Amino acid sequence: MFRFRFSIAVAMLFAAGVLPTFAQSPSSNETAQQATPSDRENAAKTGARSDVQPENDTAATPSADVEAPAPTKDVGSSTSSQQKADPAVVAEAPEKRFTVSTWGGAYGQAQKKAVAVPFGRSHDVAIEVLTDGDGKALRGDVVELNAAALDAACQSGELAKVDASLLTPAPDTADTAQQDFIADGVHDCGPASMVWSAVFAVNENALKAGTPNVLQDVFDTTRFPGRRVLIKSPRYLLEMALIADGVAPEVIYQHLSTDEGLERAFAKLDSLGKDLVWKETAKQTEEDLMNGSAVFAQTFNGQAFYAAAYGAPIRIIWDGQVYTMSFWAIPADGSSQDIAKEFVGFATAPKQLAAVAEEIAYGPARVSATALVKQHVSIGLDLTPYLPTRPENMARAVPFDAAWWDENGTQIDARFATWVEEREAAMRPKPMPKPVRKPE
Repeated sequence: MFRFRFSIAVAMLFAAGVLPTFAQSPSSNETAQQATPSDRENAAKTGARSDVQPENDTAATPSADVEAPAPTKDVGSSTSSQQKADPAVVAEAPEKRFTVSTWGGAYGQAQKKAVAVPFGRSHDVAIEVLTDGDGKALRGDVVELNAAALDAACQSGELAKVDASLLTPAPDTADTAQQDFIADGVHDCGPASMVWSAVFAVNENALKAGTPNVLQDVFDTTRFPGRRVLIKSPRYLLEMALIADGVAPEVIYQHLSTDEGLERAFAKLDSLGKDLVWKETAKQTEEDLMNGSAVFAQTFNGQAFYAAAYGAPIRIIWDGQVYTMSFWAIPADGSSQDIAKEFVGFATAPKQLAAVAEEIAYGPARVSATALVKQHVSIGLDLTPYLPTRPENMARAVPFDAAWWDENGTQIDARFATWVEEREAAMRPKPMPKPVRKPE
């Protein structure tokens, strides 16, 4: 009965434009930029397209309750250099004006609804939310960055230092705010906000027997036969291949920095034999997993959540997840430093982080915030199985090293492309030799 009612609810949400469609054409540069929020994963609002920032496939229109209160004026999200005002504008704006820059689509709308608008209300500040960020550019009074960009800008002096005393303490615990964040979640120039991860997922209806729980199971084609659909890109995949081959998470990039480590990762992938099937995008791997033509798929936790929301019998294998964090930071030349510091403390408070997660199905970067997350606000599905930051899911997690990939990516991409080409050539059926005609 629950399944029937849930299916009806999902159908109603789809008709209303709340759930995303998986039938859209992928973004032209999707494969190379999976390290930041993908709106194909996160599109909990609409099926429309948006190419505002590199990592999105699907835009999200602002929901009706994303408004600034009187007297706050929310000039809304921007998707171009000429910032457009949100249609929902309320009364007169106060004198102060504050600009927040984040990623686009549903992710940006989640940060706007759960963080920016409530902050504007409580602090009587006119908030302008720019949702065309790329995780690197330093625009606005406060900006959301990826880890590599944060570290580089901090070292160059382009970011203000953020004292840990500004962070909201953990509720009902003796832990300090710093202790409440996941590992490396507090940087000198800003705290982490949300976490998303590359994972493998399994279609349990496609299994013939057994229960796969670790990455080694994904590569065990004897116990778990069937197609494995993988994204044709080395990022995340090589890390997970080494984890499956027994390399400890903390030394993954040391191994990938050597020829031996690379060959070890390629050999592990090659062990899948004919069960390995390449796809260009995570959307395509998820489609194969949903329709049961694949047993395992390389995907992202947010995308797996929305597949489950459609009723697909999909379960995430958290072992060896490769996760990425976003960070709030303050440009050093900003004119609203005091307000920016208040915003960073507010945005990374457990309550606000949990509110963002309930909009977007990503993991809060704080343990106490993860414990507060319940159901997705629009879909009503329990988010607990889909949060990368649950303590049990972080046991063998690998933090994605964007700086390492920035330095080594070109070389690794070339090695990977050569390996794929050679493998495909070796697996092509060899032509039958022509029969030799005997002389008469």
